[in-house]
Amino acid sequence: MTTIADVALPIEERWGIKRCRYATEGASAGRVCIATGTHGDEMMGQLIVYRIEQRIAANPNALNGVVDFYPMLNPLGLDIAHRMVPSATRLDMNRAFPGSPDGTPLEYLCWQIIQDMSGADLVLDIHASARNKSELYEVRVSAKEADRLLPRVRALCPQLIWVYPDKGSFSASLTGALGAAGVDAAILEAEGYRNCPESAAWHLVPGGKYYTTRNGSAILAWRMPKGPLTGWHAAASHSDSPTWRIKTLDGADHGFARAEVEGYGGMLMSTWFDRPLSVAGRLLVRTADGVESRLVHPERALACIPNLCIHFNREANTGLNYNPQVDLQPIFGAEGGSLKDTLAAEAGGKAEDILATDLVLCITEKAQRVGLQGEYFMSGRIDDLECAYATLYGFLQGRGEEAGRGDIWVMFDNEEVGSSSRQGAQGTLMADVLARIEESLGVTKEQSIRARTNCLLLSADNGHAIHPNHPEKSDQKLPVNMGGGVILKYNARQTYTTSGLTGAAFTAICEKAGVPVQTFANRADVAGGSTLGNLLGRQILMPMVDIGVGQLAMHSAMETASCKDAEYLANACAAYYNTPIFQPKDGEWKLGL
Repeated sequence: MTTIADVALPIEERWGIKRCRYATEGASAGRVCIATGTHGDEMMGQLIVYRIEQRIAANPNALNGVVDFYPMLNPLGLDIAHRMVPSATRLDMNRAFPGSPDGTPLEYLCWQIIQDMSGADLVLDIHASARNKSELYEVRVSAKEADRLLPRVRALCPQLIWVYPDKGSFSASLTGALGAAGVDAAILEAEGYRNCPESAAWHLVPGGKYYTTRNGSAILAWRMPKGPLTGWHAAASHSDSPTWRIKTLDGADHGFARAEVEGYGGMLMSTWFDRPLSVAGRLLVRTADGVESRLVHPERALACIPNLCIHFNREANTGLNYNPQVDLQPIFGAEGGSLKDTLAAEAGGKAEDILATDLVLCITEKAQRVGLQGEYFMSGRIDDLECAYATLYGFLQGRGEEAGRGDIWVMFDNEEVGSSSRQGAQGTLMADVLARIEESLGVTKEQSIRARTNCLLLSADNGHAIHPNHPEKSDQKLPVNMGGGVILKYNARQTYTTSGLTGAAFTAICEKAGVPVQTFANRADVAGGSTLGNLLGRQILMPMVDIGVGQLAMHSAMETASCKDAEYLANACAAYYNTPIFQPKDGEWKLGL
């Protein structure tokens, strides 16, 4: 173990960063660096490094070259299991690169790390699961290095590959700094899906994997059929959740820095009071060539919405009608602070170059398991990111064994406000992609209709579990229990797309996967809302089924759901994408069970 960087701390201690090297004598196959622990709460990286070291130690003859391990870059953060470097300002080490030999202790350490890794053939920076959080196995690479790096990272067999722009906070990350120094570097956090911008010509090949985006907030990924088109697997979810949209960035009132907001979707307003909030979204920034989009999400609390104390409102606990223009406006610190300046710095730009924004408030609490046995989890935006995750997991598990069947996964935006935007389910995203795919395959109109009939589209959105304090709100003859399995949604007015035919087909698939199924229907005296499938079906005439899992406190800032249900839904979606589906005639399914 070699110390590659070391600085004195003001408490008579030292911050040392060590490297462990495995090498084959006289080898010329190159050098790979594997780093972890930039964030102190991401502890899985140490386990990954340990397991790799075990394999090398057990099979030393398999090594041909040099492997350098950096098992803990931020030991101070690890000591307190915190993402940041402990200090008065809680510094993010992965925003301090490339550092400086004459800078602060943190900047000096970052500079030393870059010096030690310079000359490597490949650097892998592991940002694994943090406490109470898990992620898809993904790889991030710089857009500037994508052509060179993509063949390498595909060999790692990730579930997702994210090609990110060299802007904003990433430019100050370890991989960003190494890339600027000419070192191939990737963040291990997604299988070779190629971006097809809607504005570009598409060159699609049988069996190819592709994705496209619209407005930066809706995404559709697909796998091309390997033979003449015979059918589709498809699943749809949505990315948005009720929140507060920022209308004006900077203002002042009664000694406070302010920013005006308006409601997005039907949220439970009271849940937004008195909790630390941040901001997330994008800045539209002036460039020499026009305008570019930069994502921002400062990982610290910037604001709060203070409640009115009970001394000024004695009726607070007996019912209150909130006025969002009056009661739900946030404060951003003391007068004189600038949210625009803060976000510009976060994005690596200047405030005067920000032309427009798409920004919302978001909670800062991390998801965590709750319950005596950890059987539930609480998080923001469970509706509908739980379904987005589960359907994506299923899509990525698809083996593509049917030569003529294509696979689609789509996540729309703006469901919470009616889906009427071009990036919503009432837009033409899926219809346009299907048309371009069919044109590339030379599909006739008849073939198109037949393929869309031989399909079962999953419209995935969460539903309501029975509430223990208010069971009367649910149809108690059809209770949806937390942990009881995937739900099938039915509605006599057809606001849910499930029919007896499509519900039976999906139930059979769930039985194959060992997944229990529950039926959800509203009370006969309660009107239900529409879904993605209901809106999408007006233009994509595929058989559909509305599915999800039950949760509590839907549209709260923090919602509650079952860990077991999340697993059930993911397994059901995986089984669906690997089940041949065929309708030989109306009212009959052939399922490859």
